[in-house]
Amino acid sequence: MKRLLSGVVVGLLLIGASTGRAELTLPAVFSPGAVLQQGMAVPVWGWAEAGAEQPADDIHPQNKFDAGRRLALWALAHDCGRKDLVYSGPLMKDATVEGDRIRIVFDHVGGGLMAARKAGSRDISPPKPVEKLRGFAIAGADREWHGADAVIDGNSVLVSAGAVPEPVAVRYAFSMNPAEANLYNREGLPASPFRTDDW
Repeated sequence: MKRLLSGVVVGLLLIGASTGRAELTLPAVFSPGAVLQQGMAVPVWGWAEAGAEQPADDIHPQNKFDAGRRLALWALAHDCGRKDLVYSGPLMKDATVEGDRIRIVFDHVGGGLMAARKAGSRDISPPKPVEKLRGFAIAGADREWHGADAVIDGNSVLVSAGAVPEPVAVRYAFSMNPAEANLYNREGLPASPFRTDDW
């Protein structure tokens, strides 16, 4: 009798599971046709910039440690109230044309900006400082992009190129495989790709 009762209960559960329906209610921040826009803030989200640490030919990264660390820092700072943490890499705040160069000012610089390099996509050690910033491009009114020289100046980076005497826009790590991008803060968190143009 006990065995028959168990069989009936399991059968009813299976029938109920196959015909049951659950209603999903999304939080108010989402709508049925939600599309997240580039550059739009969504207060409940964070991100971990993979940057140059993620090779373009490998969609399954070997080094999950760095992305996990950055997500953990973000959660600790935003959800656990740890205001003492540097939880993000440098984010472009402002761009100003200064003669033949453009000054890019950053938020989240922590202990300062640095040019640095990871040993490889499997390396979980902090990035090692290098001499030269890479991954910047600059354009004038003609909208022709040129590789640029970039120099750290406090919490900003000065970007210029001899081929662009009157610059109007800068891009950083703006490619499908930004392998050269090497701007970090002193806490070892990479700068996010950015552009100052909208064309």
